[in-house]
Amino acid sequence: MNREMLSRRLQKMGYKIREAENGNRALDELKQRPFDLVLLDIIMPELDGFRTLEFMKTDPMLRHVPAILLTALDEGESTVRCIEAGAEDYVPKPFNPVILRARINASLEKKRLRDQEQAALLQLQSERTKSERLLLNVLPQAIADRLKQGERTIVD
Repeated sequence: MNREMLSRRLQKMGYKIREAENGNRALDELKQRPFDLVLLDIIMPELDGFRTLEFMKTDPMLRHVPAILLTALDEGESTVRCIEAGAEDYVPKPFNPVILRARINASLEKKRLRDQEQAALLQLQSERTKSERLLLNVLPQAIADRLKQGERTIVD
């Protein structure tokens, strides 16, 4: 199945998509706007799927974007290489549309959960900072430091 057919099929499944004809264009697109998931063909002109994924994983702005690699190569060898490169999943070609949809949905759900976790951690850090500021407004620095270190009873 070529890129255009895959695009039409994904659109019919209800996904919003952007296409790139090679890895360099994919990286350009990824830097322009946020994406929830990337499908990369291992065999692409200019920059193959493995190298594109490698660039994604080394870029702080892109490393969190999950990628599913599509492969027509020897399944065993390319599967290991996909996983080692940091792919969220892989789908061998020719692929079953039901399996592709299931893997896309699973990857999107994992990303949603990771995003929720990240938001909760940021909220927790914010609340901790607020509580430390409040503690310093109420108590002297030396006592606040001792409380933060775990002392439960302070008598001076």
